[in-house]
Amino acid sequence: MKVVYTEPALRDLDGITLWVNQHYPGLGRAIERRLRIVVAHIARWPESMRCSTHRPEVRVAPLGRYP
Repeated sequence: MKVVYTEPALRDLDGITLWVNQHYPGLGRAIERRLRIVVAHIARWPESMRCSTHRPEVRVAPLGRYP
């Protein structure tokens, strides 16, 4: 399956990247690596993720706990 990012999601990722790099410079690569792993998992097994409570057609995948 192909994972598609919406424009708001891409803006969110840009903002998150900027914030993390400013506040936790060493953490950016770990977050990016985890994001790539989760997105690859979603692409391969999309139905393994739970459905959003607000948008049932959207699947939700937690990345983990970060500051």
